Amino acid sequence: MEKKIHLLGLLCLLALPGCEHTSVAQKPKNIIFVIVDGMGPEQVKAGRVFLGNKPLSFEQFPYQSTVTTHNIDGEVTDSAAAATAMATGQKVKNRAISPGKTLLEYFKDEGKSTGIVTNTLLTDATPAAFAAHAQFRSDTQDILKSYLEQTQPNLIAGADEPEYLAQVKASKANYQVVRSGTELRQLVRDIQSGQKIDHVYAGFGMHPLIPGHYDRKTAMPLAVTTDPYFAGQDLPKISQTAEAALDILSQNSNGFFLMIESGLVDWIGHKNSELENANEALAEEMAETDRMVQKITAWTKSHPDTLLIVTADHETGGLKIDDQKTSCLGQAGCVPSAQWTSGFYPIYTEKYSMHTGVDVGVYATGPGAEAFAKPMDNTEFLVKILRQ
Repeated sequence: MEKKIHLLGLLCLLALPGCEHTSVAQKPKNIIFVIVDGMGPEQVKAGRVFLGNKPLSFEQFPYQSTVTTHNIDGEVTDSAAAATAMATGQKVKNRAISPGKTLLEYFKDEGKSTGIVTNTLLTDATPAAFAAHAQFRSDTQDILKSYLEQTQPNLIAGADEPEYLAQVKASKANYQVVRSGTELRQLVRDIQSGQKIDHVYAGFGMHPLIPGHYDRKTAMPLAVTTDPYFAGQDLPKISQTAEAALDILSQNSNGFFLMIESGLVDWIGHKNSELENANEALAEEMAETDRMVQKITAWTKSHPDTLLIVTADHETGGLKIDDQKTSCLGQAGCVPSAQWTSGFYPIYTEKYSMHTGVDVGVYATGPGAEAFAKPMDNTEFLVKILRQ
């Protein structure tokens, strides 16, 4: 499988027969790859219902299709295997983290700036698969070491553990550390005034998923959390962090590669049986994800040489929305009536809903976006992006 994938990639990069060719004039300068962890078609629909049954911004992109997500054994994937397939073009077993060269590394070699942004833990499977190499997703220290000593993205942003900071400060990459929304906004102002800042580490700690309602600390708070909590803790939402990332990475005249994970849709799916109103939490999270995409899309209007892709690694929870029982359909802020059908993983003592194998969506706009107009496998992202 690996040899076939790399051969196809070489043929496409050389524009030989068998590959659709995109002209040099259309080659994107910037590539923004948004992965909404756990987002299947029904999660997209939940966001649409919440917006008054109107399309999400990425549903209006000119090129759209579906993606298969199974792992190398043909089984339902986890986030590590799915993100590895997208980042490297290789199918692997669940839990494995990128044994091969990643998209981020390819673009770093081209002289572009690189970045990872997430609202989950920085060393979680999806960001790790793009910016690290490790045997297993649980090898946190290997992942962090890979970030800081090997791939050294120009931007690392998301939730972090307290002990990460000492390793960041010891890194030879000389990361400028940001620990709050205020500091992030000031850094952006410094860049806009002409200051050159090559490497930024934005670690915002770990917080209750829904303060006062679901206090497990695993990542940034869910979007359903009230705004005063974000203000009081001086935390940015992912839409704000992503917007700052555009200023940080666009300092490079050669362009950039940015992977953004909206990771909390997955957490809602996994813990739907414990959340007081999982359907509302999901709808709010999808709305925040859409706000993020809107901000990025607005930025691309003045940077038309940017390829923007929105997709998912897999679906979580087996969500099924019931239109007939959704009495508020068509109203803004409508929380859909829905059931979570996937069942629970037997290996956990707590209730932890499973991933499913349904195809997920891909939505693309910008130069090279036409490559995403037909059904594909998740291993094809690397070839389709690199050949641009």
